[in-house]
Amino acid sequence: MRMAAVTGGSGTVGSATVRELLEHGWQVRALARSEASAASFPNDVEVVRGDVGTPADLERLVDGADTVFHIAGVNSLCVKDRTSMWATNVEAPVAVYGAASRAGIRRMVHISSAAAVGHRTSFYAETKWAADERLRAMAPGRSTGLVLVAPSSVQGPGRVTGTGKLILDLIDGRLKVMIDTAISIIDIADCAMAIRLAADVDVGTDRLVLSGFTMTTRDALELLEQDTGRHFDVRLVPSGMVRALALLGPLLSPIGRKLGVDLCAEMIRTMSVDHIHDGSDAARQLGMTYRSASETFRRLIEWTETSPSA
Repeated sequence: MRMAAVTGGSGTVGSATVRELLEHGWQVRALARSEASAASFPNDVEVVRGDVGTPADLERLVDGADTVFHIAGVNSLCVKDRTSMWATNVEAPVAVYGAASRAGIRRMVHISSAAAVGHRTSFYAETKWAADERLRAMAPGRSTGLVLVAPSSVQGPGRVTGTGKLILDLIDGRLKVMIDTAISIIDIADCAMAIRLAADVDVGTDRLVLSGFTMTTRDALELLEQDTGRHFDVRLVPSGMVRALALLGPLLSPIGRKLGVDLCAEMIRTMSVDHIHDGSDAARQLGMTYRSASETFRRLIEWTETSPSA
C-alpha cells in the first residue's frame, strides 16, 4: 500500500484530498498542528503532531512515504502580518521539499495556485509565485520529483471562505451587489482528484493549472437562479468602477471597518479583474475530465441545504 504524507490535510482542499487518497487505496499520514486538527481526520489516518516549520516534525511525517502532498498554506487578502504568510507559503514548501529529498521520497506534489500565473494582484499571489520559483530552483539533480499543481478558484461542498463565501451569501440573500467580472473555477472534488493523479505524472516543473470552467458573474447568477428556482435581486457593478476604488489606498481600511469587512487595495484589485485560466492541458496530462458548472453549483446548493456548517 502506498503511503501519502500530507500537510494541510485538515483544510478544505486538504480534507477533500485525504478522502480521495483513502478511497483510492492510499495509506495516509497527516501533519496536525493542533488537537482540533488532529481530531478532524478519519480514524484510519495516521496523525503526526507537529508543524511545517519544525525539521524534526517533517522528518517524522515523510519517513517511509511514497509521495508528499504539500497542501498547507494561507490564502488571505489584506493580511497585516506578511512575515507569517511568507513563512507559511514560501519557506514551508522549501522546508518540506528539503525533508522529502533528504528522506529519498519518490515525489512531492506541491499545491500552488493559478493566482501565481500571469498578472499577480495580491501578496498571496506573490507568495505562491515565489514558492514555485524556489522549488523549481531546488529540483534539478534531486531524486525526489516535483509536481506543481495550480488550482483556479476551488468551489463546491465545504468551501465557506473567499469566493465560496460570496456564493453562499448570494444563495442566502445576504449579498446585494456583485462585481461584473469573469472567473475560472474547479470543483473541489476534481481538485482533489487532480492532486492524487499528480503523484503519477512526469511534467517537469511546469505548473498543472486546474480549471474546469470559466464564467462571468452574470452567468453564475443565471445558473444559480436556474438551479434554485429563485430570483436574486443583485446589482452588477462594472469592474472598472470598482477598480478605481483602489486609488483610495489607506482610506479603504476605515471604510471597511464601517462596513464590517476587511478592505484594502489588493482586495479591490483582485476582485475587479478577470481571472481566466485554461485547465485543458492539465486535464489531458492527468487523464481526467472536469465536472460542469451546473454540476458544481448543484453540488454546492445541495450541501448548503443539508450541512449545518454551510
